[in-house]
Amino acid sequence: MAVAIDRHKLLDIVFERQFELLITCASINKLGDDKELARKFVESKLTPTFMKDTLEPREKEVDMGSELGEFHTMVLTVPGLYNGYRIEYEGHQTVEGEFMFMEFDSVKLVKDTK
Repeated sequence: MAVAIDRHKLLDIVFERQFELLITCASINKLGDDKELARKFVESKLTPTFMKDTLEPREKEVDMGSELGEFHTMVLTVPGLYNGYRIEYEGHQTVEGEFMFMEFDSVKLVKDTK
C-alpha cells in the first residue's frame, strides 16, 4: 500500500525548488460545481499565497496536490529545466463540459532573466 506524502510538505518542496506552475485546467464538478471558484484557479500561478488563500480554506474538499483531478498545472520554469529559458504565454479561460481550462493563444520559450 502506497503512503501518501503530506501535501503541505510536497508543495513546500515545490516552492523551495522554485517551480513556477500555472494552473491550466480545473474540474468545475470536483470544485463543488462552483464555476467562480474554477475561474479563480485557471490562469492562476500555484504559489504559497494561492495555497494559503485558496487551497488551505478548502482543504477538506480539494486535495492540495490535486490527486483527485481537481486541477492541473503546467511547469513554466524551474532552475535547470529549460536550460535558462522559460515559457511565456497569452490565453483565456474556456469552459467545455465540466472543465474550465486555459486556451492558449500563443506560447513561446524565452530567455529567463529572473
